[in-house]
Amino acid sequence: MNEFLNTRGNALVDPGLHVWHGEVAAYLFLGGLVAGVMVMSGLLLLRKGRGEDRSRALALLPWTAPVLLSVGMFFLWLDLENPWNAFRFYLVFRPSSVMSWGAWILLAIYPASILLAWRTTPDDLRRAAVRRAAGAGSRVQRWVEAVDSWVDAHTRQVALVNILFGVGL
Repeated sequence: MNEFLNTRGNALVDPGLHVWHGEVAAYLFLGGLVAGVMVMSGLLLLRKGRGEDRSRALALLPWTAPVLLSVGMFFLWLDLENPWNAFRFYLVFRPSSVMSWGAWILLAIYPASILLAWRTTPDDLRRAAVRRAAGAGSRVQRWVEAVDSWVDAHTRQVALVNILFGVGL
């Protein structure tokens, strides 16, 4: 009987598993989670509209997207060799650079996901937020009311943009 034992460890052929640290894995996981929340919430909004029959937890789920994305981007920032150079991605957009596309998509996700979250928030919580904005001043109240009415009038577009950005993420 012949026995074969292989103890190969060629760094030029075998994958280097030490290249990515835990921060990148955490970012990728959270980014995938955020993408799933955006796509599924957008599809549900297209299918059911406001969804008064929806549970309160499901209606508030889109608020997790910007929070989890911020945590993921913090992990990604921690992984950079020189983290303070990260702002350079936002100084110019290079259509041929995947990193440039990724940075700008991450930036665009914030307003899109917040608008979707606002749209799916139950009416009583939205009204309470508008009342609280009234305490901050008339200018803030007018701005919040304008965003509220715009989001109500453009539900389909908000849902489609979130689906598109979720797939892009």
